[in-house]
Amino acid sequence: MPDELAIDSGALIFATLADVYLSSGMVDEAISILQDGLSRNPTYTLAKIILGRAYYMKGDIKEAIKILEGTYDDAKDSENTNLYLGHCYKKLGEIDKAMKYYETVHKINPENKEAKQEIEALKTEPVKAAEVKVEEVPEPVRVEEVKVGEPTQPMEAAEVKVEEPTQPMEAAEEKVEEPTEFEVPLESLKKPVN
Repeated sequence: MPDELAIDSGALIFATLADVYLSSGMVDEAISILQDGLSRNPTYTLAKIILGRAYYMKGDIKEAIKILEGTYDDAKDSENTNLYLGHCYKKLGEIDKAMKYYETVHKINPENKEAKQEIEALKTEPVKAAEVKVEEVPEPVRVEEVKVGEPTQPMEAAEVKVEEPTQPMEAAEEKVEEPTEFEVPLESLKKPVN
């Protein structure tokens, strides 16, 4: 059945299918269906609102705002349009704009829990509520100076094997005599080789 609905995106049910895809976390698929359906039904406001929500869920906040504000004249009284515009501006750190849209949701439906929570969060902790992206600066890498020739570990950790001498020290200290000259005449060394 979903394949049949996806194929017939000329039917207005494509927005409902896209909404189901969004609920399942299939954001890219929902965007594809909505774009195709809106190419055939460009005035379908509900599909545009769902598309704006899809871009918000994807993290493309600027595209979400562009789409949602583009439908605003036709959907001023839409809880979802106002709620997601509030979310978008909150993500951008534009707290005053976010508050305006959340308060509009609250006027449309005083029972909207999500709008109530957002208003309270923005009133009590405006700095913490802003979801401004701050680039993280990596910690500097510490390179310790190592001098050539110094041990890289403490001496206690180094295992040194000392061998016992194989002969007594007295024997090793014998005096070595200087070599003597040969007493063989050089002529005797020059014999012809056969």
